[in-house]
Amino acid sequence: MPWCRQAEDGDSDRKAADADVGSGTGSAGRRVVRGQSFQRALHALFRPCRQMRQPSCRGNKFPTAFPGADLSGREDLGPKFDKRVQSFRCDNCVFESFVVYVRLENWVRAGTNYRVFFEIGHNKGYDREQPHYLMKESPSSGDVMARMIDVRDAFGKDLVTVADVSRLAVVARTDNGGVGTGDQIALRDVILEVQCAGSARVGRAQIAGSGWTAEWVGQVKPENWEWRGDQYISGVDVVYEDDPPREAVKQVDLGNADINSGYGGKFVWLVPTYSDRREDACTEMVVTIQYDSIPSLNDLAAGTGGHFRYLTCKKDAEKLPIRHLALHRSESEVQLEDIRKDKYNGMTMDINKDRRGTFLYLLWRT
Repeated sequence: MPWCRQAEDGDSDRKAADADVGSGTGSAGRRVVRGQSFQRALHALFRPCRQMRQPSCRGNKFPTAFPGADLSGREDLGPKFDKRVQSFRCDNCVFESFVVYVRLENWVRAGTNYRVFFEIGHNKGYDREQPHYLMKESPSSGDVMARMIDVRDAFGKDLVTVADVSRLAVVARTDNGGVGTGDQIALRDVILEVQCAGSARVGRAQIAGSGWTAEWVGQVKPENWEWRGDQYISGVDVVYEDDPPREAVKQVDLGNADINSGYGGKFVWLVPTYSDRREDACTEMVVTIQYDSIPSLNDLAAGTGGHFRYLTCKKDAEKLPIRHLALHRSESEVQLEDIRKDKYNGMTMDINKDRRGTFLYLLWRT
């Protein structure tokens, strides 16, 4: 990779160095200060180096150069610097999917009678060139509003990366489109979850809200992002909890991902486990429906009576490893050809087979 430098040839005040970005070890730089604070030095680093992104954030070295600073091993500055640069190195991620969650506090009257919108991006096709997306009409206290955002529409271009996302807004609007003033919401936080195109990389950013507000504006900073790398799915835990675990498999359309939804019984969620080892990777997910119980496995239909339903994974070194899972609920039967347009490579049988109601499938990408 070429050096990222602004220095002119012969400019001895501008030095280049390898900023060693370890995985969790924390290493970073000492300052050679010529009237610049460490914060300004970081800003200087980010500006000239924006095009020096490493694909999929692989590698342990990130070549850097910026005016007035020399980076070397320094444990006391390591954690802060590492988190910023590690996230910065990941902003080559071109979004495959972009989901926003807007969460309200559980306080009395935390909801509103107005409509709540999420704002992101910049597009001349919108009023005031500000794209806005309806999250919910008249949300209630404690609501979690979820929506898939078309970032190509939001930013007016085909390739949108982490580097493009900075300003966010949550706005409560009246029927005539004005910003609400007399009926505010109590905003807990905003969560972004992204999937990188052509990769199993996923990112998550959580930005705290400000309590009571009618128009909240937030900033997404590099250190807000948390990343999970190109890992393989090594199994799936079937979990019984009232609320969905953070890492639970989601529905393609962000609907209810409770396996037992509509059938009573326990709340059942699927939570993937991950591994860096290719030999640990699942290559096929299998649903088995039978009369007899298997004590070592959790029943997908727990508490509903009838057949036992189990999920297991096969591991075959000659097949492609699974990197991503999603649930698909449908009113009609689905074939493999139907899901390939969304870049899924495989699917289970209908999890709800012989249960009256919707069809439910576990999909995967390799």
